[in-house]
Amino acid sequence: MTRLKTCDINTIVKNLDNYNRELIEKTGHSLLGIACHACGRKKAEILKLIDDFAVSVVPVTAGQGIITTFSDTVAAIMNYLGFQVSVTTATDTAGVAEAFENKAHGIMMSDDNRFVGLNLTLQQVADNSESTGRGYAAALDLMAGGLKEQSVVVVGCGPVGTGAATWLKHTGAHVVLYDVDPGTALDLKNTLCNDAAIGPGRVSMADQTLEVLLHRVRYVVEATPVENSIPGNALFDNTYVAAPGVPLGVSKNGCERISSRLIHDKLEIGVATMAVSML
Repeated sequence: MTRLKTCDINTIVKNLDNYNRELIEKTGHSLLGIACHACGRKKAEILKLIDDFAVSVVPVTAGQGIITTFSDTVAAIMNYLGFQVSVTTATDTAGVAEAFENKAHGIMMSDDNRFVGLNLTLQQVADNSESTGRGYAAALDLMAGGLKEQSVVVVGCGPVGTGAATWLKHTGAHVVLYDVDPGTALDLKNTLCNDAAIGPGRVSMADQTLEVLLHRVRYVVEATPVENSIPGNALFDNTYVAAPGVPLGVSKNGCERISSRLIHDKLEIGVATMAVSML
């Protein structure tokens, strides 16, 4: 999991309205609407559940410690979606105890290894990496007007790419896996192909360079933790990219070229999809 820095997230809260409008312009759906699509739930149904679901965000000091404003930013996103949410005064174990004492229905917390949402009633875990991949795949599906029977390249086959590829296969897309480590892509391909419950879509490994591959595939999920993972000369007027990777793998020139067909944020879609998954 990429460790965010304060500078990555310090403008999220004040830009939530603008970002929500941007998502509506590009996908036809709000932040909450995208999360609902990712989870296969009706927005009206989720809005009813949100009314009675209180969440505590617990700061965690383990590992490299607290990222300044992280807990407050997560809480602000949740509040924007309509949840009753607060940040615990205490941290770590004491913070979890405080959440229970406050009768929270859910907890959100993150250390250096996992960022999770916990439904205390259902004993259900929503993982941020999986949720982020699923949320971005759903956003790409909405932006494209549907990806069933369409080819989609998933660049990066780690936990986020796995979440995206799983959702895409389930929805009937033809998923092409690309990773700098072919063994990682092969492992994911085998997992997806051997689990019939994941869905009817087809899965293959890229057998060409990314530049060549993107000359014929319009839709991309960029799920790597490196800059410039997608060369600028591989982006065209009909290329659509959903990019959950941090830092963004699309170059500045590439962003300008596909700005109306690019979705990227540092936290929002992942947190929103986690939130709906918790329900």
